Amino acid sequence: MNNTALRMKLETRNQKPTSARFCVKRSMLALACAGLFAITAGAAPAGVTVNGTALDDAVPSSGTGWSYAPPALTLSGAGPFTLSGTNEAGAVQVVVSSNVTCTVTFSNLTLAVSGSNRCAFALGENVNVSLSLRGANSLASGMLRAGLEVAAGRTLSITNAPGDAAGALTATGGHRCAGIGGGSYGNGGTVVINGGTVTAEGLDGGAGIGGGGDSGNGGAVTIHGGTVTANGGEYGADIGPGHNGTGSGANTFTGGSIGLGATSAFHAPSNATEQVFCASLAGFAPGGAVAISGLAGYGVNDLFADGDGCIHLWLPNGAHNFTANGNPRTVTIQNGVAPTGVTVNGQEIAFPAAPPAGWSYDAANRTLSLTGAGPFTLSGVNGVGGVRVVVSSGVVNPVKLANLTLKATSANQCAFELGTRANVSLILAGANTLASGSNRAGLQVAVGRTLSITNAPGDETASLSATGGGSSAGIGSGYNINGGRVTINGGEITAKGGSNGAGIGGGYYG
Repeated sequence: MNNTALRMKLETRNQKPTSARFCVKRSMLALACAGLFAITAGAAPAGVTVNGTALDDAVPSSGTGWSYAPPALTLSGAGPFTLSGTNEAGAVQVVVSSNVTCTVTFSNLTLAVSGSNRCAFALGENVNVSLSLRGANSLASGMLRAGLEVAAGRTLSITNAPGDAAGALTATGGHRCAGIGGGSYGNGGTVVINGGTVTAEGLDGGAGIGGGGDSGNGGAVTIHGGTVTANGGEYGADIGPGHNGTGSGANTFTGGSIGLGATSAFHAPSNATEQVFCASLAGFAPGGAVAISGLAGYGVNDLFADGDGCIHLWLPNGAHNFTANGNPRTVTIQNGVAPTGVTVNGQEIAFPAAPPAGWSYDAANRTLSLTGAGPFTLSGVNGVGGVRVVVSSGVVNPVKLANLTLKATSANQCAFELGTRANVSLILAGANTLASGSNRAGLQVAVGRTLSITNAPGDETASLSATGGGSSAGIGSGYNINGGRVTINGGEITAKGGSNGAGIGGGYYG
């Protein structure tokens, strides 16, 4: 590529040495100063309030139904409790006492803890919490604990605070734990979501919502409304059990925009009458509110598009007619297959208007196979891992990506892969994004494959962003695999490797 410039920015953090001054004229003054220093050090602000009272305003800090003995903030009464503020040093860890039923509001609350067996917010045995969300809230726990721990025998209900449709929560589990649900080895409890924007991130085998890694079973998850994004850690379900666990409760989806990292929920969700399937609708402003009317029997409160401008509705088989932001929309689900939002040469791949020429789509494993000489033009958005492209072995063809977004976030899922001896001429039009799960390159070109990339004629700003999963290249190979041949003749290319993977080239150990 001509006229290419590589810029590297190195930053160092300059730290000024601290100094301490001590002035001692009399021994009594020294003792007084020491005592004052001890009191000041012991009264360091926690940064968090309960019902407007700072946790460090009194020693000990307490109020009606709550008490704070650092780092434990114990909720022992019925509330209501409003928690606000920020502490990312692990100095505030909330525990709801056993056998308590209480009402809690998060109001711009951020809690982060690190270290083993430390949890940002945990429900005790036989606890029932009604949680309301106001503003942006975040919980992150340390190793072996869920971000918001709801173990078996506990119940959590979540909705937005009155008047705040955008109330949001992000819950991130520690190593081998669910985002919301069980810790390591822990079974998930009962989670009901009625509103708000909820993002749950499991880690290293933990479910997004459900069981922890290492055999944690999924609990019962019911979603009536809101905007829910659930991503399981490696080998964990997005909603359901953790790695090596089983589903122990039924999933019921009767509303909301529910985006799953790999469209995986176990058990298969129903609306309490029949099975429902994910239909992704694109074309909305990223992060914008979406108003739906005319969708009978489906909860549509607090819907917001994701970062790709999509919403994700879970509907039974049949034709569904409604309006979204005032525009008529129709979603048809046939035999459990929903539209993908991706087209090949102008045809929706799940329901082609004419017999496909040189390509096919397997809905069971969500794979679009390019088997012929083409040319093919791929367009559309699927950001929930629902479409993976494979160019068949030995195929030589031109492929155009025209404003295509594919994201496959689960382990060993690849957004776009070249088969053995495949030779692809990739042409870029508009802005395109490919992202893969752990162990797979964003655009996988392993040894023995050949890829050339250029921009479409007249589209000098055409771009591709390719992001590999853990241990994988952005463009090239996955874990423990050597990279193939990549030639770039044009276009704006951004290639990001995962941990220990090249930007363009080999994966970890490749």
